[in-house]
Amino acid sequence: IGDRIKLTQFVAQNKDDLQVAYKNLTPTQQEAYNTEVQVAQDMKVIVVHSNPKAVSHIVSATFANMDWEWTALCAQTGLEGFYIAVQGTVEDLSEPKIFFTPKAENVMQTVLDIEPW
Repeated sequence: IGDRIKLTQFVAQNKDDLQVAYKNLTPTQQEAYNTEVQVAQDMKVIVVHSNPKAVSHIVSATFANMDWEWTALCAQTGLEGFYIAVQGTVEDLSEPKIFFTPKAENVMQTVLDIEPW
């Protein structure tokens, strides 16, 4: 199949050659190269590891921050809203994360005839 080498190891071994090759590019080529690298980095798929406790901790911390941000946004702008996020399937018994502003909760109850829990 072939040999594999880590990128950091490759860069360390070829640092001088890579720097010379980059410096030989025109400014326009350097900018195009940098843009290409940034696009590749932006498109990189983040792998989520399935450690349930770690994922649960990250989700809880993120939603605690979102609650704070929503509350601040509502206070500053007068917006009302809600969000519901569920991880996994019903069989996973994952606790849904829910946030309602008072008016949004009223909409859920009166218009949609749904009782938020």
